[in-house]
Amino acid sequence: MPKLESLFENIPEGCNKDFRMWLTTAPSKVFPVTILQKGVKLTYEPPKGIKNSLIRSYLSFDSRKFEDC
Repeated sequence: MPKLESLFENIPEGCNKDFRMWLTTAPSKVFPVTILQKGVKLTYEPPKGIKNSLIRSYLSFDSRKFEDC
């Protein structure tokens, strides 16, 4: 987890405007709080199976919301 936090903290300011970092996680006490504080959070009750979960996540996003990020 410290390496993930370091990667997240060191994303350059001038990076590609289309860059997105997608993270999924189960509840965890060791997940870096800074990532949670700086990110957009979505919470859903997971469907059965990782494939169904990822499909629902991808289909639920409106790309226009992320154009100016």
